[in-house]
Amino acid sequence: MNTTTNITRKQMLRGKVLILCYELKEVGAGVPLISMVLNKQNTICTEKEIADACYYLQGKKMIDFKSFCNKKADIKRDIAFITSDVIYVLEGTVVADGIMLG
Repeated sequence: MNTTTNITRKQMLRGKVLILCYELKEVGAGVPLISMVLNKQNTICTEKEIADACYYLQGKKMIDFKSFCNKKADIKRDIAFITSDVIYVLEGTVVADGIMLG
């Protein structure tokens, strides 16, 4: 894949992750859930690509992670929640570099 296509794909994936996290704002979303939903929507991507997109968005302060664990089931998940700054990006009043919506 050439560089321009790769960059555009990452930007689109970040936008889709951001929109999905917004739609699930009350319950949050982990990387496996985001991956499953996006793959159902015909956005074929790996969990690593989604994790990279999430960490990029976290670096931009658009999402935060909260850790949840169930010791009985031996499950530990980092769940992504949107921050209040994201609303302006999703409304289109603020442009965020590196993120393509729509």
